Amino acid sequence: KKMGGLASAIIQKNIHQQGHNGFYYDADIFFAIGKKTGERPKKYGARFGTVTPIGSFFMEYHYFKQKKSLEEIPTYDVLCLGYNVGEFQNIYDKYYDDYYEHFEWLVRLNDAHPKLKIGIAHHANNIDDPIEKKIIAGTNIERINPKIDSYSLGFKSGVNVTYGSSMGYEFIGHNRPCVFMDPGYRNTQYLPDGDELKELRASSFNEFHELILSILSKKNKSLDLNNNDLCLYSKDVSEKIHHNLFNSGKL
Repeated sequence: KKMGGLASAIIQKNIHQQGHNGFYYDADIFFAIGKKTGERPKKYGARFGTVTPIGSFFMEYHYFKQKKSLEEIPTYDVLCLGYNVGEFQNIYDKYYDDYYEHFEWLVRLNDAHPKLKIGIAHHANNIDDPIEKKIIAGTNIERINPKIDSYSLGFKSGVNVTYGSSMGYEFIGHNRPCVFMDPGYRNTQYLPDGDELKELRASSFNEFHELILSILSKKNKSLDLNNNDLCLYSKDVSEKIHHNLFNSGKL
């Protein structure tokens, strides 16, 4: 602003994370992916002039703008959306135990239903984790080629699951259920204190198992969620940003 700038703006990319490198923001405008996703940063010290929900800028770019055909994308009954685990996320005693337990749930699901096609989609920059590989060794669970677009995989899967990926929010906002795997209900570093996830947060394998079967059998067609709380429809995010900056009177 000392150089003549009128305002600072931030585009949300991640779920707000507590921890050693938690995302603490200061900006005049916070472009949030959902109607409620700007509340948690403010609770933990962020300072915003305004919070404007717009949807996912990254889903718009990587999925809607690329206009990729889903015909060549493999189909999975259960797709696990991964994220890059690291010591900077270790904020409570059972963090690593809980993180690796979510892979163990996938193994138990595979054992109970070996005909289900289960895949794990990691970021392209993910470093191979020997502990994860050991857990899923000898199962039918696939580690998917990271060059395959995760958004395309998620839109084509039967159900998405994750421990803490923001893509879970994005898919829920687009009417694609994503089950958050939260052993012991301890994953407060990523998941909200409120009821935004309601029926899609599993704290035990039994809850996880029941949710997966229910979604795959289409029995719970009307999940009690306000999808826009987590992510708005994201096909025209750039237009929303442009309109907000130049047609709303804020600049």
